Amino acid sequence: MKKFIISIAALSMFASAALAADPASLDNTKTGLSLYAFKGTTAGTSDDKSRVAKTSTGVMLAAKSSDVGYSLVAQHKSGTKVFGSANDSTSIYSKPVTTKGTGETLTLTTDKTVFTGDDTWTTM
Repeated sequence: MKKFIISIAALSMFASAALAADPASLDNTKTGLSLYAFKGTTAGTSDDKSRVAKTSTGVMLAAKSSDVGYSLVAQHKSGTKVFGSANDSTSIYSKPVTTKGTGETLTLTTDKTVFTGDDTWTTM
């Protein structure tokens, strides 16, 4: 899981602001999906994007990005922890899941404040 988060964090630095709408939680019905980034500076056709990561079956991923930063979190459906990181942090954060098998509810920001402003997240 650590290698997964590190890989996603490194690759997400190249993702554009057009990743997706702001996620309100990790969705346990959407696993094994791909993370795409637009190649240019604006959202174009489907030919103007590159897949930068793909999650394994059972892994939920949520990301938020802007032109100044990003944060992302990942959780396995059978896992007991959720992991995350942000562009302005060298740390990987983790916290226990509220209910195993369901996606955590969260409010992502485009920096590390999503993790540092909440006492339940700890650094690894």
